[in-house]
Amino acid sequence: MDPPSYGRGPGGEVWKLEDSLFDFAGECVRLLGKQPLFFLLNSYTTGFSSSVTANILRIHFKAFPARGRIDHGDVLLPIRSMEGTFLPCGSYAAWKSDE
Repeated sequence: MDPPSYGRGPGGEVWKLEDSLFDFAGECVRLLGKQPLFFLLNSYTTGFSSSVTANILRIHFKAFPARGRIDHGDVLLPIRSMEGTFLPCGSYAAWKSDE
């Protein structure tokens, strides 16, 4: 999933990632079948570290019947004019099945 940082619903409701991500991720995990292969949470909101997104998945997958592991990291863009330098632009966390 790749939720927006900010948005408005059809009735003008405000949706902010920092207020809604935990519950939204939980609802998405509940929609998974009994043997999912992976679940990816990607965010271009720079205010969330990859540890935060990983913790969200860790909490929601704790009671999940399938077992897996969580990988996480930063989404980075290379700066061509400065070799070896990267511009952080978000984070990701991915749950991957052990099976």
